[in-house]
Amino acid sequence: MKSKLFAGLVALSLSFSAHAFAKDIPSVDLVSGDYVGVAGVELDQLGTRDIFASINEAVRSEKSLAKALSQVESLGYDVSKDIDLVLVFIPADVDKSSSYVVIVEAKKSLKALEGSFAKDPRFDARQHEGSTYFAVKSTNDVYAVIDDKRMVIGSDREVRGILETLKTGTAKKPLKSNTALFKQYQAVDKKKDIWVAYVLTSKHRDKLKSVQLDGADGKAFKASEMEAGQATIHFASGLEINLSAKMKSDASAKGSAEVLGTTLQALLGDQAMSDLGLGFLAKAVKITSSKSTLAAVIKLSKSELESVMALLGELGKSL
Repeated sequence: MKSKLFAGLVALSLSFSAHAFAKDIPSVDLVSGDYVGVAGVELDQLGTRDIFASINEAVRSEKSLAKALSQVESLGYDVSKDIDLVLVFIPADVDKSSSYVVIVEAKKSLKALEGSFAKDPRFDARQHEGSTYFAVKSTNDVYAVIDDKRMVIGSDREVRGILETLKTGTAKKPLKSNTALFKQYQAVDKKKDIWVAYVLTSKHRDKLKSVQLDGADGKAFKASEMEAGQATIHFASGLEINLSAKMKSDASAKGSAEVLGTTLQALLGDQAMSDLGLGFLAKAVKITSSKSTLAAVIKLSKSELESVMALLGELGKSL
């Protein structure tokens, strides 16, 4: 009797420990695998922006992200108010891979979702490492509420891997093992509304060999010479986009900046742009280089952004 009681207490303590452990592990450290990008959508602040409706539509063009957001909404959550952050981990074969992972961090408890999943005939309940998770029967997309305010969405293999990480405390192949990607992830400004950190593999660079813009004196921008980078988008006072790419050399970054800068200024400074009411774009874009980093900044005021959105709306109607 005492041995059974002791065993029960041990099991109970381990259960509580595992639950606490889950909260102690940052979301970015939960995933394991060969990822080439991490994107964050800071919905807690993006949801307050005037442009949120338009951005919401654009964000949902990413299939895995759209699935996650739609599922959460169908269960009574307001994405613009109840969700804090959505993290998307981008696999190397992004065009065909089912190895995607999305982690949703909420402001209020997600535990009620487990009951909804269990009652919903569209889902199958599955078990792994002592945890119950749910798979959509028609697509095999998997959902797991891993603690009070976090849910993981992804393929069965990836979600099972995260459940294993929660048990052991360490991912088999954590993001930080990809030194180039983790460096970009650490450097990207996560205070922006939307941010992305990425690396390009040799296969990606091979596919980009045809993307080249030639300039004077033999200088050129060659997309295949990009190795890694970051991107942020922010709507606090209009639009601010920051892009950076680590090129293969200092010379590559400097030549790319000169060619892209000259080309864009010629395009944006054209009289046709002024006739469209977009003459301000020439001053809104700046391209620079520092050592092997190529950088671009685009800044629009609220009124300038409204002008661009209005023109895009008119163009959309004509298509």
